Amino acid sequence: MKNPQLLVVDDDPDFLNTVAMILSTRGEVTTSNSVKEACQILCKRSFDAMVVDYHLLDGNGCELIRTLKENSTKDTPTILMSGFASKEMAIEAIDLRVTALIEKPFSATQLLEKLGRILKNVNSPDLILDADLRCVVMHGERIDLTATEFKLLSMLIDNKNKQLERETIENTLWSKGGVSKNTLDTHLYNLKKKVLDLKKKIKTIH
Repeated sequence: MKNPQLLVVDDDPDFLNTVAMILSTRGEVTTSNSVKEACQILCKRSFDAMVVDYHLLDGNGCELIRTLKENSTKDTPTILMSGFASKEMAIEAIDLRVTALIEKPFSATQLLEKLGRILKNVNSPDLILDADLRCVVMHGERIDLTATEFKLLSMLIDNKNKQLERETIENTLWSKGGVSKNTLDTHLYNLKKKVLDLKKKIKTIH
């Protein structure tokens, strides 16, 4: 398997080098310190994932992501970094279907966990779960889930190829119990509608 190609964009030289060193344990890293330079790099080659700071000297990370989406047919999974997260930034990131958010300062473990979820084959090569944004990325398309849908999908993936009893699922999702049989069926139905590949992978729950 070839080394994942990773692009890191940050205008702080020391922080850029630190992040690059951390990510070098997971793939081949290319660095950039501006929106302009990153766009030039992305015109010449593609990457398996990007780690981009929101605040850059010549723009912001969302502008870079938007430009990439407008000029490329490939949707590159992106981790957006920010030390000054705001409601407006979060809304912009959600609108752009950013794969994951991470707030500075963060540990190497936190960053590698997020990258791992992007690069790891969770269920198929085209299915990625992100707990922070509560979404699943399927075939490069981000699908937003409700809290219960996300918890249900996570549980199904964690127990792949295992038979789960209805009572086990209900007790995990609703610890207080007291839900009707239709409640789980409704959430499962909605989840299958959103994540179409699940239709052929989930058998009937009795």
